[in-house]
Amino acid sequence: MEDIITKSKCIMADFFKKLNQIRSNGFITPVPSELDTQYTQVQLKNNIYKLKLLAIVMLVTKIISMIIYFATSGRIIQSGRLAQLLYSEQKIFNISNTYNLTFILLFILLIHIFSKKEKNKYLIVLCNLFIMLNYASVIITMIFVDTEIQILFLFSTTLFINMFIPNFKPKIFITTSILFYIITVFILAHDFLFYYSGGIQFFILNTFIAILIIKILHYNNNVKVFIEMNKIKTLNEKLSELSITDELTKLNNRRSFHDYYEIVWKQCQRLKLPLSVLLIDIDYFKKYNDSMGHLEGDNVLIAVSQCMKDQLKRETDFIARFGGEEFICLLPYIETENAFYFAQNLVKSIENLNIHHPMNESSKYITVSAGLASITPDENNFQKQLLDDADQALYRAKQTGRNRVIINQENIS
Repeated sequence: MEDIITKSKCIMADFFKKLNQIRSNGFITPVPSELDTQYTQVQLKNNIYKLKLLAIVMLVTKIISMIIYFATSGRIIQSGRLAQLLYSEQKIFNISNTYNLTFILLFILLIHIFSKKEKNKYLIVLCNLFIMLNYASVIITMIFVDTEIQILFLFSTTLFINMFIPNFKPKIFITTSILFYIITVFILAHDFLFYYSGGIQFFILNTFIAILIIKILHYNNNVKVFIEMNKIKTLNEKLSELSITDELTKLNNRRSFHDYYEIVWKQCQRLKLPLSVLLIDIDYFKKYNDSMGHLEGDNVLIAVSQCMKDQLKRETDFIARFGGEEFICLLPYIETENAFYFAQNLVKSIENLNIHHPMNESSKYITVSAGLASITPDENNFQKQLLDDADQALYRAKQTGRNRVIINQENIS
């Protein structure tokens, strides 16, 4: 027995040494720290699905095995010593299966409760506990089975199932698998001749190492796929953001405005709520560019954009760069009078930036002119009509002195 323990220690020492070398060489793919939480959540979701499926299969298997056992044992004529053995065996069988069924049902119930409440930490502990208890159940079965062949079968199938079903980080799988391997070796070593005949010790060792390597490779592949998918997702998000965002001002662009405008128009039409459009133009911007330079002009666009963005107080309000020095603002679900007051404050806030403009004929600072149009959308009017009304109002604001708001072609400023 001492020889077996010594050899087992040597084998495991070699194994850990090689494993450490493999790990240091990058055989186990690391999850980037910024993606660790996200990856854990994705893996947890997959593991819960797989373990629930395994639990249901185990539940059905246990029930069927109990039915078959009771059906066959009832036909046996029990007498004397045989009756006592069968009764004892049946009692152990009943207790074992009762505990297994209770545990499986409890696991399914707790998984359902914690999933609903999004208790991820508890779910991780519960999934790990399920694997540990599953190993423990197999070990107990291995102790009481009649033949060593059954032990080998349980050892191989358990490792194989745990290789694919739970997909946790390698440390957990490696630790549990090593403990399972050591316990299996000690159980088989009781039959000294069987363990050392026919290369059984090499069979279980090779099986263990092969499954461990496959598991690590499977894990690596999952990590690499996840990282690549995340890169693609991030790239798509950036491309999507670029397609709807103005590069200079970081406001929404004209394309995204039209998309949002169509959605809001339909909502206002259905709910019979008002919708206002505000067209804004920086006064004498071409003259400013010519006198101060295009770089200063870009700085003005950025400053004005940020100022207008800061004026938006509701999530439904939307502002975009419409082109050049022109901007457009959507104000849904707001009365015309309130939209007009908002527009007035916006115009004043731009002048209050105090950006010097030597060529501005209406003020010594950068100012804007704005045209406001309002409507309650229905089947008798169109989106273009509202935009045309706002454009005409903006034209009137420029014609009547700039640095002001005109609503529906009527000067109320």
